[in-house]
Amino acid sequence: MDNIISINNTNYEVEKYLGKKGIYDTYVVNNKSDGTKSICKSRTHSSNNDIYEKQLYKYITQNHNVLKFINPLQSQIIDKSTNKTHSFYPIINGITINNLLPHLKKLTPKEQEILIGIIIKNLLEAVSNLHKIQILHNNLNPDNIVVELGSSPMSIKLINFDFSCGKFWSNNSYKYKKCNKTMKIYNGKGILNNNHNKIPSIIATELISRKKWDCWCCGLICLELLLGDIVPWDKIRMQPNNNSEMNKIYWKTIYENYVKTNKITRNYVKLILENLIEFPFVKHNNPAKYTVDKIIIMEKYI
Repeated sequence: MDNIISINNTNYEVEKYLGKKGIYDTYVVNNKSDGTKSICKSRTHSSNNDIYEKQLYKYITQNHNVLKFINPLQSQIIDKSTNKTHSFYPIINGITINNLLPHLKKLTPKEQEILIGIIIKNLLEAVSNLHKIQILHNNLNPDNIVVELGSSPMSIKLINFDFSCGKFWSNNSYKYKKCNKTMKIYNGKGILNNNHNKIPSIIATELISRKKWDCWCCGLICLELLLGDIVPWDKIRMQPNNNSEMNKIYWKTIYENYVKTNKITRNYVKLILENLIEFPFVKHNNPAKYTVDKIIIMEKYI
């Protein structure tokens, strides 16, 4: 691999290759003209995808309450000589939840309780604010949530929005499918809406009103923070059908273990199970907002 990415006569020196993440090759790059560092996500050029990505981030960054929870797109450059699109993002001084989990075990129970509570409330607030502007994160998992270090108060960033606001759920009544030009929404019989050439901000209205799958993913991350590695959370995330025999065993383990935890953890888990995991799309218009409000009230009286 060449360690120089040449783009429109501006050289970006590759400091570190971070690997293949979905359709992207991801790098830490150094801009040789001014010495600044960025995250560069490179993919095969597509005019439709370029427009889509710009629309999504432009729409998101217009809302201040959402902007503080995302890593905004800085710039996007097309390298016609290699048919690549390079998207540049600020480097976050932080640690992903996935990398943070082992460190939590080294803290005292009280320190864990305080830190986890802050992270959960930030995460729920981030998802809530995205829903208010009709955006769903299409891949909410512990690798795509970064806890900022050195920020006061502590905050998080959601990263890797990519191009869609849906997700494949082959065992659910909804299947969200990516194609090279538009996002199409299927219900197993056909397209839910006639005009499916929509940017995520509009298309997500139908998704949010029916199945808040990112709330379910958010709830799963909260449970992992609160209960530790009692079950293989990634397997549950990949197979969200709770009726499978293996998932029944996993969920039985979760319910059996949470009742043995201390009072405040037990109350956190109970709120998350009731409002994010079980039937969030039926009970509340904005489950993330409802849950974080309930947590704040609970913390005051326990």
